[in-house]
Amino acid sequence: MKTVPKFVARSVRRTKTPAKLNIRLKVTGRRLDGYHELVSVMVPITLCDLLEVRLTRRRGIELSCTGYQVPQDENNLVYKAARSYFSKTGFPKGVFIRITKNIPVAAGMGGGSSDAAATLLSFNEMWESPLSMEGLHDLAAGLGADVPFFLYGRPSLARGIGDILEPLQNWPELWYVVITPTLRFRRLGFTGILN
Repeated sequence: MKTVPKFVARSVRRTKTPAKLNIRLKVTGRRLDGYHELVSVMVPITLCDLLEVRLTRRRGIELSCTGYQVPQDENNLVYKAARSYFSKTGFPKGVFIRITKNIPVAAGMGGGSSDAAATLLSFNEMWESPLSMEGLHDLAAGLGADVPFFLYGRPSLARGIGDILEPLQNWPELWYVVITPTLRFRRLGFTGILN
């Protein structure tokens, strides 16, 4: 019999969810599932979305988004992260999530992936860490290739589809100029161009 954990004292969590840049990217092959094998240097930057997670007594997952337009239903990666976490842990499903989207959508900067990772981390903290980082990594990898990177939030050498991460020690603090064109990349991102 699975016991339902008590709500911790803090039933609201607010966090900044950083964007990322691929400083160097080399596509090394294509897999049968459509993903591309790659080697990349991924670096978090200070451009952030804001995520607020609030536990509620109502059952279900409620989502509200402001800023850049994104789905506010089960098509949103944050919603999928919440559903995945609840499914894995068996915890009651009563949560309201508010996202303030500051990271440009479909710009290859990982905004949705960062928000999804922050959702997993927030839930795990709010329920006193029932899942290990390995367990969170497995959930994150099931959501998307970039999501595991945002669990750790540090410069990393990424391999595989981006889910095999090696931290880069002593990465220099640099300024980046980011320009986002009006062209939007969906689903496979810019690697879809390579097909």
